[in-house]
Amino acid sequence: MKRIGYFMVAGLAMLALSASQAKADTIDIDLAGWVVVDGYGAAGNSSATLNLGVGTTIDEVEWIDLVFEATGSAWQSDLILSVNDTVNFVNGFWDIQVAPGVDNDGVNGPSSGLFSAAPVAFGGPFVLSDGDLYVEVFNAFGAFPTINITGGTLRVHYTAAIPEPSSLLLLGFVAVGLVVRRRR
Repeated sequence: MKRIGYFMVAGLAMLALSASQAKADTIDIDLAGWVVVDGYGAAGNSSATLNLGVGTTIDEVEWIDLVFEATGSAWQSDLILSVNDTVNFVNGFWDIQVAPGVDNDGVNGPSSGLFSAAPVAFGGPFVLSDGDLYVEVFNAFGAFPTINITGGTLRVHYTAAIPEPSSLLLLGFVAVGLVVRRRR
């Protein structure tokens, strides 16, 4: 029984320590091969959904060494990188226009930058309501010929939500209870 008491104290101390620290992290999304054919939500646009956990805060987003080509009547300024809380941006979103004012077709890049420092950015830091981060590339003005992304990375800086100390404490008691029950 004494041994279980030591494990319980050590476990609770570890839980309390982990509860006092939020977990900051990054995730990289390779954009090479992504395609833009139309406005937000169009079936032909490239997109991805990543589960980062309910309550995760999207702190900053950056694009790194992005290279893309606007063809036909599409302009380079039409490309929008969009990061959202779910497909319907329930709690928030962050969109940037990568090449504002470049009103011609052709190749752009490589370019890099922070969403928070972009000259044409909308939205900002937000919290994931259901844990899903939805990323899509789209054309700002809708149905124009294709924009092809040939290289680059989207880096998302986030802080994962950690349950409040009382939930962690309860979880610790349940775990210890299971150990005690197993020993009997």
